[in-house]
Amino acid sequence: MKSISSGDTERISEELAEILKVLISEPVWYPAVLLNEKTLTEIKASNYLDASKEISYYSIVKYLIDTLKTLREAYDLNHGVLNHRVRGLINTLLEALKYSLLTVPSAVYLALAPDISLYSHSKLVSAYIAALTSDSKAFRLMILDARGIQDFVSAPVKAKAASRVIRGRSLITELVTNSLANYVLELYGGLPNTNIISSEGGSLVLVVPQTSEEDKLVKALEEVIRSTYERLKGLWFTIAYSRPFTIRDARYFSALISDKGGAGFMSVLESLENELATKKSQDNARMRFEIEEDRILGFDAITQEPVTAGEVSTGFYGLKISEDNLDYANKIVGPNKLEPGEVISEATHLSLVAGTCSRNMIYLVSTHIYEVEENVLRPSPTLVNKLTEELITELSHESKTSRELQKYRLIYDLEETINDSNYKLTVGLLPMPSLGSLHVVVSVRDAISGDYVSISSKLIKKVLMKIHEALTKVRSGIEDRVLVRVDLKVVNAGSEFIKALTPENLQDYVSNFLKKDIDVSLGVFHTGAYHPYHLVISKERPEGEEIPGLILADLDEYPLVGLAKIDADELGEIKKLMSFSPSRLVTFSDLLTVLLSIKTHILSLRHSEEYMKSGLTGRGPIMLYVGGDDVAFYGHWVDVIRILYEVYDKVLKTMYPLSFSSAVVVEASNYPLLELYSRVADLLRRVKTEGKGGLVIEPFTSPRVVKCGEVCKVVNSMNIWSNQTGWPQPLTKLATLEAIVSALQDTNISKLSEYRRDIQLLSTLGALSDEELRALWGCNDRASSLYQLVRREVSYSYISTLREDRLTNLSRLLGEITGSAERLHHASGEDIGSCLKRLVSAKTLLDLVLIRLRHGES
Repeated sequence: MKSISSGDTERISEELAEILKVLISEPVWYPAVLLNEKTLTEIKASNYLDASKEISYYSIVKYLIDTLKTLREAYDLNHGVLNHRVRGLINTLLEALKYSLLTVPSAVYLALAPDISLYSHSKLVSAYIAALTSDSKAFRLMILDARGIQDFVSAPVKAKAASRVIRGRSLITELVTNSLANYVLELYGGLPNTNIISSEGGSLVLVVPQTSEEDKLVKALEEVIRSTYERLKGLWFTIAYSRPFTIRDARYFSALISDKGGAGFMSVLESLENELATKKSQDNARMRFEIEEDRILGFDAITQEPVTAGEVSTGFYGLKISEDNLDYANKIVGPNKLEPGEVISEATHLSLVAGTCSRNMIYLVSTHIYEVEENVLRPSPTLVNKLTEELITELSHESKTSRELQKYRLIYDLEETINDSNYKLTVGLLPMPSLGSLHVVVSVRDAISGDYVSISSKLIKKVLMKIHEALTKVRSGIEDRVLVRVDLKVVNAGSEFIKALTPENLQDYVSNFLKKDIDVSLGVFHTGAYHPYHLVISKERPEGEEIPGLILADLDEYPLVGLAKIDADELGEIKKLMSFSPSRLVTFSDLLTVLLSIKTHILSLRHSEEYMKSGLTGRGPIMLYVGGDDVAFYGHWVDVIRILYEVYDKVLKTMYPLSFSSAVVVEASNYPLLELYSRVADLLRRVKTEGKGGLVIEPFTSPRVVKCGEVCKVVNSMNIWSNQTGWPQPLTKLATLEAIVSALQDTNISKLSEYRRDIQLLSTLGALSDEELRALWGCNDRASSLYQLVRREVSYSYISTLREDRLTNLSRLLGEITGSAERLHHASGEDIGSCLKRLVSAKTLLDLVLIRLRHGES
């Protein structure tokens, strides 16, 4: 620190070089590679020598040159001025830079260590430049912090269609956040996406200019948030600002020397954190609304929330089920799950549409419409509703839907033929009038084989043409008073996304929007695109030929479901350490998004492909939410445990030295999801208090914890067995979780079924012994606990002798399955107390195997 305080840059460089020498052999280096579909799956931290072997600057430079050529043609940069098109161009280029320069190190003053991304640093510098105004040279950090996500997403209290609703609400949450971010950027003068410097877990941090009109802008933003909250019944966003700061405050060197007297970026972040805490407290009183009893039409058939008569009126999208729309209801909810006379709210209707269309989702097309009112740019609910009506009419003609269904139908089926292959498309409309947005989700029934980006882009040409025609009608006569932007996003692509702008794909269609002064950007949207389904025969053609149909699986089909949540440990403290350097902080956020969010989504897709290939189409985990350092998924309980292991092994393990804690709850499928999610969240909080890298599967290991760090071991939440090595032994990375996944496989369960009674006896004895050992540790009644423990030891010894041959064979079989030769029974001459503790450690695996045997699911 002396060299830092004195400003001795030469000495600082020498000290950094010494640090780097130590780190060369550590697995903390990421290779500079182009992040395409293949490298996104494989990229991981390794030592310097291994990482340097994978570096490919040639592919990065070639990609950038090709991208710039494509953008020049698509945005017609050879002619005239861009006018309103500049933001779309910058956003598209920014997306291309993310996939090409994220792992390229940036040379930063006083930071010779290559731990700052060229992409992240360039984005931050661009954000400062974009936020500079003629009347202000100061900035503020602005945060949009989502509130009530847990309650909103897990609102269903009935199992019917719950899977679609919670998956749909997760997607709705992402779209609302995107729409709100887009509005903020427009509100502050049309800032590009560079000014969103962090996007993690429902929280957005933006760089905005300090302005004298801040109060007016905040008021307009708060009105939009309030209106959206009332329509969706649950999603709220708290707004907070940091103190004003200048470029000088954001300098790394200034922060290192001193952060006293308000200097340095750390103090800027602290002011933002303090303001956010204050605003959250104030918002707690505002996050409520009352509905007069005489306005209530009924209660939502899935969430039991009150539905007002206004929600099923013009301009709103609630739905009252009748004989006329029952076929449509069956399509979005599932056959025979809603009856005439029942109602669903606007939020539930949109969630069902989103949940239905998210399976095999290939494109997201978002249209944002704003008007100036009282000298402030505001979303235009009226024009969004008109656009929705026009698009419904266009799609109804195309899908031959009768006009009588137009006023409530938000899903349409289309067919397209590409390269002699026929594709069945599902197009879902998600209007969000209060935000000025209409999101169009396009999915395919069968997965695309071949060039994913090119084929997907060709498949949405007709949809883009319909949107263009509808926008032309809506804007007619008021073009000069309306600001319209269109965001095209390829779902779950990598650097290949830019191919969508080539002449053979969407270049002409983008050009048509630009000619109408409608700005267009192209990017990537990562989301969980898998949902379990069943193939059924829907009807017969006149000539007797059968027509295959597809029905999405729901939670009520499974006897037991699982819900898992993963969260990084001490992430806030890590960010504080990085806040000395804004570029490092942004780099960390960007890497977290790519390495956790994107890799997890890609892993989920690969996982789902295995289920489809094996014929288990009604199975597979569903990604509920992936954002920032949070991951949540649900589904059949065995699938959830399996994907949990895959995420640890293929994603989280590559993010060393970060550690993650996890919690899983297994319950009956009719258990209220809101309560289930709350239990998972509470359980995860308890696990994290035990230390870093914990995992618990309730009720099987609660309150036991499987530690997943460099070494896995089973410990008690009260730290009773902190000296135990767990089971199976010897333990390596993820060995315990891997052993559980292996034991739950169909082939192994079939082998273990012969020993069901033995496993049940051992599990029961282990549970009783666990209770006595806890009581003994608590010392409430030591004599009584010792007496009971002796009884357990006698029982254990008796069972071990009586069933020695069977237990020996069971131990041998489990050893073959899990890679451990640990004995489950007491042998002559062995300390029975140690054996009993070993049995307690094995109880987690035994319980999970037992519940699998009881249900006998394949």
